[in-house]
Amino acid sequence: MSYSCAQDILRVGQACRRSAAEQQIVAGRVQMRLFYAAAAIALLVAPAHAQTQPVPKYAETGKPKSPQEIQAEKEAERAYRKSLSNIPDQASTDPWGNVRTENPSKPVAKPSAAKRTKSAAPAN
Repeated sequence: MSYSCAQDILRVGQACRRSAAEQQIVAGRVQMRLFYAAAAIALLVAPAHAQTQPVPKYAETGKPKSPQEIQAEKEAERAYRKSLSNIPDQASTDPWGNVRTENPSKPVAKPSAAKRTKSAAPAN
C-alpha cells in the first residue's frame, strides 16, 4: 500500500482516493507530529517561565519581624553558641599518621642506563 497519489494520477489519470485505513494512518501521523511539536514547545517554554519569578536581591528586606520572632531568633543564637562551647577542643587528627615514619627515608636511586651491563651475556 505504499504508493503515492502522483503515481496513481500518472497511471490512471484519476484523482487519488485513499482507503479508510490509509486515511487513519495519515491522521495518526499528523496527530503525532502535533504532539511532538507541542512537547518541544513545552520543553522550551518551561525554563523561560522559571526565570520570570522574582529573586530577592541582597539586603532586600521581607516583611517585618514581630518582637516574638526576634526574641526567638536571639534565643536560638544563644543556644547555638552554648552548644558550640560544650564541644571539647580536638587535636587535629592525621588518618595516615600511623603509616608515616618520623624520618622519611630517601628513595634509592636506580643505576643509570650507561652503568647497567648485561651480566648474563655470552662472551664472543
